[in-house]
Amino acid sequence: MTDDREIRYLSSNARQTALELVSSALVALCLLTACGGSDDPVERAKELSTDAFDTARRQGVDLMRAPCIYYPNTPSGKNSWFAFVVFPGDGSPREAALKCPGGKTLGYVALDQSGEIIEVEGVPLDWQGIER
Repeated sequence: MTDDREIRYLSSNARQTALELVSSALVALCLLTACGGSDDPVERAKELSTDAFDTARRQGVDLMRAPCIYYPNTPSGKNSWFAFVVFPGDGSPREAALKCPGGKTLGYVALDQSGEIIEVEGVPLDWQGIER
């Protein structure tokens, strides 16, 4: 006697991958919709930067090779600031910022290797924190 219903079981690896995809999608959605964020543009930039750091860490990004971790998309399409990680030997946060695209002209949020904010420079006060 055969049963017409098929029961499909996901392997533990497939289940873990599915959970990671759902988690990443939720984090991305939260970042895109400014979920639970501050109304102050500089505070919002700090929140988005630490969220980007946490996401990069979770995804296994080699931050020494790719320290420039976040550029917000504004409605105009112009970036006005970015986030990056500073490592020992980089010199000052400003010197480390120059290694990132736009480092000479954009404001920034600098984080240390553990994700703590160490410097914020030039994040425009009129930045609305709108993500697309």
